[in-house]
Amino acid sequence: MIIGLTIYKVFDGKDIEVVFEQISSADPFWIMVCILMVLLFIYCESWIIRKLFARLDIRIGKGEGFLYSCIGFFFCCVTPSASGGQPAQMVYMKKRGIKISTSTNVLMWVTVLYKMVLVVIGLGLVMFRLDFIRQHMGQTIWIFYLGIFLNIACVFIMVLLWFKSEWLEAMGSSGIALLRRFKLIKRRDRKRKKLRRFIKSYDEAFLSLKGDTKVIIKSFIVTLIQRLALFSITGFVYLSFGMEKFSFFDVMILQSVISIAVDMLPLPGGSGMSEHLFAVVFAGIFKSSLLIPAMVLSRGIAYYVQLIFCGLMTVISHFYFTARQKKEELL
Repeated sequence: MIIGLTIYKVFDGKDIEVVFEQISSADPFWIMVCILMVLLFIYCESWIIRKLFARLDIRIGKGEGFLYSCIGFFFCCVTPSASGGQPAQMVYMKKRGIKISTSTNVLMWVTVLYKMVLVVIGLGLVMFRLDFIRQHMGQTIWIFYLGIFLNIACVFIMVLLWFKSEWLEAMGSSGIALLRRFKLIKRRDRKRKKLRRFIKSYDEAFLSLKGDTKVIIKSFIVTLIQRLALFSITGFVYLSFGMEKFSFFDVMILQSVISIAVDMLPLPGGSGMSEHLFAVVFAGIFKSSLLIPAMVLSRGIAYYVQLIFCGLMTVISHFYFTARQKKEELL
């Protein structure tokens, strides 16, 4: 519904035929580069997932890792605050025989790295390009500050849960007690034993990953490349229209500001707010006649192409992992 309203708002009062005529004037070479950036974005996460699992002696092939990445991004795109990606990945990893406690830890590392890169980029921009950002964001700059704060809070809480796993156990015990009170579960003691086994396995996985500094540093660098790949799409769209007033990196910086601002908002893929900020931030960058076409291309490739592609791969993943699970049960 939000996506539908967003599309309606973007095209409301616009001559759609003219908009698509302007879109067709974009250089197809740079549009293909944009699509390759989406694939690089997806692949980078699959690389990180495979390397972290390998550290726990769980071997995952490139194709399988790519499928997990697609599943995560699809559900991130359609759920508020991108909250559905990791749970969906855990479900399919479970079908593959990977313990929830292990996948939880690996995916927490992925998420922390993902958020930490945003925080580093955000703080770096505040330190070195704040005047430029203020010039183009105007009164909406508070959303950028809010985005940085929420990402810092998210990283802090997740890291705290690693070092204070007893808090995670306490939260789980409270949840079990609440479900038991409403008679939604039976055998509370059995559930608590499962929770303790989960926490023990969770701690072991954390200690194993924490001990490999090289893998964590490499994963951070790959995550940085991943984020920059997605931010660069708007820069390539700018080049596709043959504009040269601003540098490619200036355009990429402003796109990163928008992404940081909307990352933690309770909207699927930041829909609505991303488009609003694009119209505000890039009003002085793109020619007025090209602002909407640029928005359609940039958001269309970075979000909607990613959504459709990952959605198709998720359907394939469902059949693949379900068939694999049935095959292993027969052995």
